Amino acid sequence: IIPARGSWLDFEFDHNDVLSVRIDKKKKVLATTFLQAIGIKREELLQMFYKFQDVVVGDGKFYKPLGEGVIGQRIEAGALPEKVADKFVVGQRITKKVLEDLKSKKVKHLLVRSSGLVNRVLGEDLIVPETGELLAKQGESLTEEIINVLSQVGGFTFKIIQSSGYVFQPTIALTLAQDDAGSYEEALKEVYCKLR
Repeated sequence: IIPARGSWLDFEFDHNDVLSVRIDKKKKVLATTFLQAIGIKREELLQMFYKFQDVVVGDGKFYKPLGEGVIGQRIEAGALPEKVADKFVVGQRITKKVLEDLKSKKVKHLLVRSSGLVNRVLGEDLIVPETGELLAKQGESLTEEIINVLSQVGGFTFKIIQSSGYVFQPTIALTLAQDDAGSYEEALKEVYCKLR
């Protein structure tokens, strides 16, 4: 961004898809640090760029609640209860009409394979309710180890970033996972140190 007056802002990606900002061609600052320094709260950053999808953990399995968030996705094998599975085609895209049909047949959620959650990006900090243990931070990708722990704990809901389309690049989420600035003051200090 080159203004008529004031500082130049150069946004650039590195080889890991982390987004950085150069202010007046000085040292790089993470884009999420920069956004926090101009007053956007860390908790609100991902909400500005992505939609979220709830995932419910129960009985060692993962479920997506049936709602507007599943429109556009495809029905996976084993995602529907057996009593209605034969009425829908595996691979069929969920439209508003299909969603209404599923709701009329009393389907409340879709089963999600644990392998389908690997490398999905968290929309919030993942904290085990019983112990208060932090399993993963907001913006981090789910790993098989975390998914195995989640399936054993069960009984809670977490948010993942909803992918839209074939190509999903969670650039802001990946950048946020690298960001150590947890508050406005820390971000401002980081930006100020880089500009000196």
